[in-house]
Amino acid sequence: MKRSVSMSKAPETTSYEEWMGSEGIPIHEELGGVGDTRLVERAPWARLSGKGAYIQLKGLKESGFTGMYVVEIPAGAHPER
Repeated sequence: MKRSVSMSKAPETTSYEEWMGSEGIPIHEELGGVGDTRLVERAPWARLSGKGAYIQLKGLKESGFTGMYVVEIPAGAHPER
C-alpha cells in the first residue's frame, strides 16, 4: 500500500495502526493504561493460535510506547514462531 507523505502534517493513522487493523482482532484505545487485562474483549487470532486484542495507549505517542497486546494461548496450541 502506497502512502502519500506530508512534511507539514502528521498522518491520521500510522503504519503500525494500519498493521494492527489488518490483524483482524479488537483494538482497544485507552488513555494511559488498562486496569485489568483479563476483562479486555478478545477475538480469535490465527497468527498466535488463540484469542487476542491490541491495546493502543492514547496520549503517549511522543514517548514511543503506545501499543501492546493481550493473548490467550490454549494448551497444545502452536503459535507463530
